[in-house]
Amino acid sequence: MIASDNPDRDAISAKQEEIRAGQQRMQQLVVEHLLAQKEVLTAEQRKKLFALIRQRSACHGPGRMMGLPGANPDRPGTPGGHAQDHNTPNQGDEP
Repeated sequence: MIASDNPDRDAISAKQEEIRAGQQRMQQLVVEHLLAQKEVLTAEQRKKLFALIRQRSACHGPGRMMGLPGANPDRPGTPGGHAQDHNTPNQGDEP
């Protein structure tokens, strides 16, 4: 669409809205699923589940990328990985 010689702005906007609606629906389904899981898990299981989700989504630190498949924030050169040395704190990370 965008790469065409004469991009149709209305079509592009419509496609953007379609994508946003799909993303919103997916987020709603994830939240509904997590709430349903919480109802059947013990407190310890919930704690482990949410720790795993935080770890896998790499959202456990400031400036970390979220949700990239294969993201490993502790390995430089991987998606979500930081280029600096492992022992050097990331900007914004707590000491």
